[in-house]
Amino acid sequence: MVKQGLVREVGQSELAGADQLIPASWEAARAADGKYYGVPFSAQTFALFVRKDWREKLGIAPPADWDQLDALATAFTTGDPDGNGKADTYGYVIPGTTKRGYMDWYFSSSLWSAGGEYFTGEGGSLAPALGSPEAVRAAQYLKDQFCSDKSVVPGAVTAETTQAHPLFETGKGGIYLTGPYNMARFDKALGKDKYEILPLPPGPGGKSAVLAEGENTYLMAGSKNPKGQLKYAEFLIGAEGQRAGMAGDTAGNVVRLPVNKSVRLAEVRQDTRWQVFDKVYREAGRYSPVVKEWTPFRQASAEAVNGMVADCGSDPGAVLGKLAGAFSEELKKQGAS
Repeated sequence: MVKQGLVREVGQSELAGADQLIPASWEAARAADGKYYGVPFSAQTFALFVRKDWREKLGIAPPADWDQLDALATAFTTGDPDGNGKADTYGYVIPGTTKRGYMDWYFSSSLWSAGGEYFTGEGGSLAPALGSPEAVRAAQYLKDQFCSDKSVVPGAVTAETTQAHPLFETGKGGIYLTGPYNMARFDKALGKDKYEILPLPPGPGGKSAVLAEGENTYLMAGSKNPKGQLKYAEFLIGAEGQRAGMAGDTAGNVVRLPVNKSVRLAEVRQDTRWQVFDKVYREAGRYSPVVKEWTPFRQASAEAVNGMVADCGSDPGAVLGKLAGAFSEELKKQGAS
């Protein structure tokens, strides 16, 4: 829309209430030139959906770090948590297809939680950071789930979310990193008493970072009513608009998590599970890197990581080293190196 001249730049100083927004939320509207071409009004992030009934049956506490999370996944795989006497359950449900970059979408939270980054530098002076020890550790962690522990539901390397959702709700896998929009579906298909929402535990060094996403409202270029557009955006980000958009505990919400830091989600929604997502977003949410075109990077990463977990003889360090080279070439194309 920016390239086609359909939307105009939005200066935070011209927007009443802009100072009330959670600072990180503005990343959803920032372009590679450092300017903002939208106003964030809704956010979301991801948390672990865990089969609580399985966990309690096996007598395991909620995981507090990566090792404990992997141990829980292994127990779900080997401990017959559904009690049917068959080896037909697994730990992780992962939408690991390369389609639309799903595998990178999943991998990003592990990368950041391990202390890794996609890039170093800023603006037009970016360099790939995927060869760092932290990034390689995150890749090895994911590969081990597929290859050493074998705690991932079969077929994950070709699964997108439409195939992954049923694997959780039908009892094939017991741990699924996904968004709050799936609670209504799983409540109906599985039963809200059978699962719980837990934050992704911190990685090495005690850090947790989880992919964040969100929606913006855009001010159209050439509008005959620019003041009206601003008023509309100001309403959306104000306390009244945020509460109305959350729509209580109904399914009609257009604001998943509030971006206005003065709005307390608990005052609008009685379902306390939403508060887990809200806390994760405010404390650990991270948006994808801001470059001119993120899609080529995301797709290249998805294909590299997907190939790595599909080939148990692969070397994560070599895979990420090759990916870093591809990132370098793409940065040059985009004039960002």
